[in-house]
Amino acid sequence: MESEVNVNYKELWGPKPGYQLLTNQLQRLCMVLDVYLETEPHDPSVEGPKEFPQEKMCLRLVK
Repeated sequence: MESEVNVNYKELWGPKPGYQLLTNQLQRLCMVLDVYLETEPHDPSVEGPKEFPQEKMCLRLVK
């Protein structure tokens, strides 16, 4: 996740003059975190409900 946000920062700069690097990094981090939570297997030894079932996707298409 770190490399997706910090190493590939040049593609997240945004248009000049007001570079939107931080905003775009946070948006990319949200996207990567959704994918991570979607694919991480649930540990049966942990008590409680699984908060992010694999069927659930959190998409935000419009600002």
